Amino acid sequence: MWILSQKKRTVLGNNFIILSTMESSNINQNNEFRFESDTVSLEDIRQQVVEKTQNKQSTNTRNLFLDLFDSVGQISSKFRDHTDNDCKVGLPEWSDDERKSLEMAVNVTMEKLIKLSDKCQIDLADATLKKMDKNKQKYPVEKAFGMAKKYNEL
Repeated sequence: MWILSQKKRTVLGNNFIILSTMESSNINQNNEFRFESDTVSLEDIRQQVVEKTQNKQSTNTRNLFLDLFDSVGQISSKFRDHTDNDCKVGLPEWSDDERKSLEMAVNVTMEKLIKLSDKCQIDLADATLKKMDKNKQKYPVEKAFGMAKKYNEL
């Protein structure tokens, strides 16, 4: 089984960060997956993306969104030829080349999401935490866990 691996910060030309794999895994003692980002934050990545694109012609937010949408389509295409059975947690049925291709597509998508959020001046971490808090209020675990109902039907 191919286990998601620990991430390592690698700097390429133009200060572009790419997350590459190392041999150790991201599975903790409780057999739970976790991100290993002790050395890099979303702000670090945002700064690298901004520096990389700073000398390029300014792109409007609409085009950035369309680019993001296209890159999500690239991720979708990676799953298109696989069955549900092939897409179990950890993608154990995928070849190393398929996993690397997916990793690159996710990386490009993340870069585009960060670029869009920067242009819109949206703090991704803050927006995520706010949305999670709002969902926690709308869908309390004791009422919503295991249910497929809308919040007004709970």
